[in-house]
Amino acid sequence: MSMIEKHSRPKLCYILLKYSDQTDRHYFHLYSFIDKLAEHCDIRLIIAQSQGVHRFSQVNTIKALESDQKKRWWLFREIIAAYRAGYRLFYCHYTFGPAVFASLLTRLFGGTTYFWHCIMLDVLLTEHNVSLKSAGYFIFRVGSRIIQTFVTGSEFMKQYYHRQFGVPLSRIEVIPNYLELDRFKVAPGEREHSRGKRGIAEDKLVVLFVHALEKGKGGSQLVPIARMVTEKVPNVLFVVVGDGSERPHIEHDIQRFGLAPFFRLAGSIPNVEVADFYKAADIFIMPSLYEEFSRTLLEAMASAVPFVATDGRGGTYAYTTAMQHDFIVPSGHSDLFAEKVINLLLNEDLRKRLADEGLKHVQLFSQENVLHMF
Repeated sequence: MSMIEKHSRPKLCYILLKYSDQTDRHYFHLYSFIDKLAEHCDIRLIIAQSQGVHRFSQVNTIKALESDQKKRWWLFREIIAAYRAGYRLFYCHYTFGPAVFASLLTRLFGGTTYFWHCIMLDVLLTEHNVSLKSAGYFIFRVGSRIIQTFVTGSEFMKQYYHRQFGVPLSRIEVIPNYLELDRFKVAPGEREHSRGKRGIAEDKLVVLFVHALEKGKGGSQLVPIARMVTEKVPNVLFVVVGDGSERPHIEHDIQRFGLAPFFRLAGSIPNVEVADFYKAADIFIMPSLYEEFSRTLLEAMASAVPFVATDGRGGTYAYTTAMQHDFIVPSGHSDLFAEKVINLLLNEDLRKRLADEGLKHVQLFSQENVLHMF
């Protein structure tokens, strides 16, 4: 992509789907990245849904629609206004309609539009019992032919858009997810401090889950995995960060199977605070039924926490190492997943080696490295 290299100081209109300074979603990682990008670009930021105080120090122009406001066509008017103000580069993060509109504009009158998307849409719709013959899916297929350039997180997802929607490979760029690594760095003594303030005994082996409590993201797998693990590792504690539709079922099954002593349900935690939970963990788990490019795995690596994960229908292998692949299992196989968790919990030396491997590998996904790919 290399927009920064192609232009001495490009004028970039960045269209962000959501902003909230208390979000528990991946959007939080975007905010500092946009600010860093603004040191090299003249950024006009358009936010489709905004909550809280904007904390951008380098972005000069911000156009935001409050979450409780509903203004039809507002985004499209703002895109036209940006074009009239001389912006010829548009980057649309998960904003499909604006990406199609901006692509039509830049195709007709000059410029380039980039559209970030990293979702296996057919899998997501199937999970929610939506037919692939639905109008929304059809519109995405048609719109994907209009959008000038797709941007996605991995070569696996690049091939997905080419195979599923017929997007030419020449029109798909790969820019991986990224982190501010310093946010997740664990200083001496911080592990003990984090566990101490949560009342976690030193002899406990903490298994951390950070994700939405939805079926597709592994919420339905937590109790089956825990039932098998607790039989072999009686001093284990599952700490669950996140909320969602699966939570009532999880709470019910925890009580049903007598697992209350082995679980802490922390609920939704703003991403700005989540690093402290990684500091208390011995291992991290991601039992998702599908996963395109999990930023939580990067967070675990940056915190020197080894993980057990599912293959996310293939996507997880694209951004992990050969050593880590030994602890990636097919989605939906909770018995095999539990075996890997038990193996890791009972082998401190192996945990240390995988932690070191992750800490080394995650440097590739630093905010600084990815900024140079933009």
